[in-house]
Amino acid sequence: MLQFTSLLFITNAIHAFSRQYIFYAILLVLLTAGSFAWHSSPKLEPDSMKIFWMDQAFIWASIAMSIFYASQMRSQTYKSLLAVFALVALALSIYLIFGTSWDHDYPTEHATLHIIACMCDHFVIAGL
Repeated sequence: MLQFTSLLFITNAIHAFSRQYIFYAILLVLLTAGSFAWHSSPKLEPDSMKIFWMDQAFIWASIAMSIFYASQMRSQTYKSLLAVFALVALALSIYLIFGTSWDHDYPTEHATLHIIACMCDHFVIAGL
């Protein structure tokens, strides 16, 4: 399931590319590839940790870029929607970090986080 929801980020890349935010589109393609690779890899192999850290770098780079672009959004409606979904994503992230045990998979919650993040990126791009 997480491989499928990872592929949702390609829709953000297409949206960014269509609006001519090329660097953002490239970053979102890298996020898609990194997330798909991580969720497809065997987690217990040492080489998989390289994929994990690459995925983390793409996640944090896309968050930073999204914050930068969100600060330039003109539409108050999109800003409000982004704020709501970002708060939900933050709450879900806190739950996944502190409220769950890492020795089990939580694919539904994690997939939901992918969907919310995808929606947030669409709101940012649409609001520019």
